[in-house]
Amino acid sequence: MHSSSYSEHAVPPFLGGTTAAYQERAVVHHLREHFDAVWFQRVPGGTSGLSVIPDGSAEIVWFNGVLRVAGPERQLRFERVRPGSFAVGVRFRPGCALPWLKVPLSQLVDGHCELAALWGEHACALAEWVGDARDPSELGQRIEQTLLRKLPIIDVPDELSKAVFQLVSTRSDASFPVTRHLCQSLGISERTLRRRCHELFGYGPKTLERILRFQRFLRLLRSSDGSRIAQLADEMGYADQSHLSRETHQLTGLTPDQLRRRVTSRLRSVCQDQDSIRLS
Repeated sequence: MHSSSYSEHAVPPFLGGTTAAYQERAVVHHLREHFDAVWFQRVPGGTSGLSVIPDGSAEIVWFNGVLRVAGPERQLRFERVRPGSFAVGVRFRPGCALPWLKVPLSQLVDGHCELAALWGEHACALAEWVGDARDPSELGQRIEQTLLRKLPIIDVPDELSKAVFQLVSTRSDASFPVTRHLCQSLGISERTLRRRCHELFGYGPKTLERILRFQRFLRLLRSSDGSRIAQLADEMGYADQSHLSRETHQLTGLTPDQLRRRVTSRLRSVCQDQDSIRLS
């Protein structure tokens, strides 16, 4: 059974104004080992672009009739888009894109390319078929159907990627260097760890930790209910509030307080947004 339950309250990887329509849902069951979510983004009128913040993932995105691959980001990226346009994409689980794209993620980091550059001309025909969908929901479903047809020839995600992601995501002692922690936990050399991380994630362990920690802060910020920024910084393992402020500015272009207002005002606005986007 196909799930079509989109969540309007997910914190998006886009900061494009409080009325930007962002929704996401889980992918169909057979793809969940590889992909995290299907998402939909509509650009509101009067918006010239979207600020894309790093989330540790690569994506396959349909936009303006083209299927493209968006590599993992290391820093804030501003993308100019036409007001009223929309995109639909599927987000890889961190470290799981390599079997599908067949190139090291370090070659795609901070950039994007047409899917045809990796999958050949067949991807152009797929983009045309996907674009013939009646609405965004069907468009997302067609992308999933494309991936399901390819799934039998795709290797399972690398066990090392799962182990690295799990260890970095659950680290509680930020005072101990993440690279040394991973090498000791996994029993591999630092050289091997760095090479494999660049292949699987696009960058090294320190950058991965930095991005995943910020994503945890972003989720906590959404549900913090007025907690002081200094308290949140301490909970997330930042050295101090200044450290958090520097990270927030580099990754979003905003201060922590500005980011809080952006996130909370967006959550209020989506409850009032009655635009007719078919997602059933």
